[in-house]
Amino acid sequence: MKIRIAFCIIFFASLVSANKEKVVSHHEHRANSAHEHGSGEFNVVLAEKTLSVELHTPAESLVGFEHKAKSDNDKKKVSDIYKKLKDEQNVLMMPSSANCKLAKFEVEGEIFEDIPGLNVVSEEHEHGDHQDGHSDIEVRYVFECTNVANLKGMKVSLFKTLKNLKRLKVQTVINDKQNSADLLNETQPLPGF
Repeated sequence: MKIRIAFCIIFFASLVSANKEKVVSHHEHRANSAHEHGSGEFNVVLAEKTLSVELHTPAESLVGFEHKAKSDNDKKKVSDIYKKLKDEQNVLMMPSSANCKLAKFEVEGEIFEDIPGLNVVSEEHEHGDHQDGHSDIEVRYVFECTNVANLKGMKVSLFKTLKNLKRLKVQTVINDKQNSADLLNETQPLPGF
């Protein structure tokens, strides 16, 4: 939760300084956003040499279901997707010349709980995160990059990794400039990069 709050503060502080507009809090945004299967939110903030990335999506977009994994087959699906998400190359296509190293990886979501061998952030479930049989997940990455100028043309590779994912609502904040786009495939570059 602390990383999530810090990410939100950095992300939305950047939005405010870039736009000088009133911004809805991250928690209110989550409470009011639709739970849309096949869709996800992808937020990217570049602050100096730190690249922070957050993916928020219905569990169905990851593994094809939203209940806690009970069968061996469901547990294997959850474990496999966790391993794929942990490998940042399955999430972002970053130029190697940017020299970005993964400093932190976190995943949070009810479907990951109770699966042996997974390092999952476990918290009290916020109201709205699991309503009417719906379950969301969040994945957070923090990269330290030594050559951020070479991040140009960065793309999302999640569409290859997550077969149920059809659309990403992307927001980026880079050097106090906000960009957004809806991405439908891995050939589209991240806005602003």
